[in-house]
Amino acid sequence: MPARPGTTALLRRVGPIEDFRRSVTFEGHPAAGGYVRLASHGPSPTSDLIVTDAAGREIGRGYEDRQRAVEALAQHHGLQLPVILSYEGGLA
Repeated sequence: MPARPGTTALLRRVGPIEDFRRSVTFEGHPAAGGYVRLASHGPSPTSDLIVTDAAGREIGRGYEDRQRAVEALAQHHGLQLPVILSYEGGLA
């Protein structure tokens, strides 16, 4: 259990599956959110993630996993860490 309450993020697949793109919304924070997507075409050992805000402005890139990518988006919006990831439909 975290020592302090965190923020819950809902990830939802957006677009075709081959786009590897997910929207991110934060529970209780309707104005915060954005997108996480792969920087390359398809998964590979050299793939990393790009994070953008809801307007499409890049927040950062080079994240190894969704947890770190979504935490960067949460920090950008001034939300409290840790971030708990929840996937629409239960699919990671």
